Amino acid sequence: MLGLFGLLTSCGGGSSTGRVCIPGSTQSCVGPGVCAGAQSCLADGTTWSTCDCGGPGSGGTTGSAGTTGTAGATGAAGATGTGGTIGSAGTTGSAGTTGTAGTTGAAGTTGNAGATGTAGTTGTGGSGAGGAGGCGGGGCTSSVNLRVQYAAQAAEANSGHIQCTIVLMNDGTSEVQLSELTLRYWYTREPTMPETAYVDYCKRCIGGVNGKLTLETQRSYADHYVEISWPGGVIPTSAGRDEQINLRIDTTDDSSITNYNQSNDWSFDGTKTTVADWNHITVYRNGALIAGQEPPPF
Repeated sequence: MLGLFGLLTSCGGGSSTGRVCIPGSTQSCVGPGVCAGAQSCLADGTTWSTCDCGGPGSGGTTGSAGTTGTAGATGAAGATGTGGTIGSAGTTGSAGTTGTAGTTGAAGTTGNAGATGTAGTTGTGGSGAGGAGGCGGGGCTSSVNLRVQYAAQAAEANSGHIQCTIVLMNDGTSEVQLSELTLRYWYTREPTMPETAYVDYCKRCIGGVNGKLTLETQRSYADHYVEISWPGGVIPTSAGRDEQINLRIDTTDDSSITNYNQSNDWSFDGTKTTVADWNHITVYRNGALIAGQEPPPF
């Protein structure tokens, strides 16, 4: 058609003046989105119509080529691959986690430390007692994971007494015998009168608790500590795996209002008015430090 149009314009003639095409003629064109279309010459021959790609658009059978995508359903046949979840039957191997129950036997390695052979694992039946023997070898320390929490009940920097809640959380996999533990609260003593340590509450102790005040002159932020010990009791590993005590240090003469300056006490934190983790109270198992941080030496 372009060759024909060139021929017409070169011939001249009054009837073709102002025309660019022969009315009713058509030609191919490129429309929006680079689609292939067609356009026709208007009746007066002055211009071509808008490029119409409508016909090929119905060829949106390209979309039906999306049915090729349904051939992706063949991919669903890959669900046969999910048959590989038969491999997850290998989780039967995770039944080998029953073997992890053998890690209970690892708790027996506590006894292993105390005894000669793994035959001591037979002694796992004697869990607590056998383990205590192993403790003498120092092996028991590694199987215990205790975390100290604290809340100040007398939260003022200057107070007539020291009073706080202390919680020992058992994060380990073994029960903890309280009789193996001691706890120290570190402070600087200001009162000149005699003082006494009280445990107003004890959650799991059997036979009460023991407490003693000890002079310690070689530490920063502390020249004394109160040491608490338990005659008996157990911190379990199940729900409620904690031991809680309410500690109070006071002068023996209640009529005297003698202030403690707690701001220079290592174990005091007046911002902790609800129970929270705190590492300035120390815990020992059979004399070895297992939780908390002691005040630094001078």
